[in-house]
Amino acid sequence: MTKFRFILGLTALVGAAVGFAYFAYKLGGGHKNGLVLLVLSAPLLGALLAKAILEMVKAYAGFVKQQLYIPWQGRYYEFQGTHIRIFEEDGVLWFVDRDVLRVLDKEPTSAMRIAYGEIDYKPVEETGMMAFSERVVVRVVSLIRHRDAGKFKFWIEREVIAPHHKKREIAGLRAPNR
Repeated sequence: MTKFRFILGLTALVGAAVGFAYFAYKLGGGHKNGLVLLVLSAPLLGALLAKAILEMVKAYAGFVKQQLYIPWQGRYYEFQGTHIRIFEEDGVLWFVDRDVLRVLDKEPTSAMRIAYGEIDYKPVEETGMMAFSERVVVRVVSLIRHRDAGKFKFWIEREVIAPHHKKREIAGLRAPNR
């Protein structure tokens, strides 16, 4: 529901409730009888206003949920229920180490920084989180013995890296020298 339609609908409901109350007051012939009709129409007014309030809360909740996903729009990846954060820097995909290793029940170690060097294992500029380059993530997953390592490697190659390269190829961008 667009913001304009929501505001228009809310205005119409409140207007209908106020109009009904005014009509009941005038129909009752003034102050004394109109008040009785106004009190009798209170449940209807309450229902109309409650509907408007519930619609407003529902629309607001949808808006808030939508705002939470804006930073991940087009960049949200998930493998078997685990969110894998992936960033692009100079045409190269960078996989957050904690996310990749969480899938394989491992933790990042200082030995990884030495083994893979600063070229393929470094902090991502946007976030400061340590990340593996796209070529090293495949190697890391291949070296770890885990029941899901093969599936995860296949997923990385087929669902993340290949579409990224295909998208760059269609856009006419050269593959980065990696």
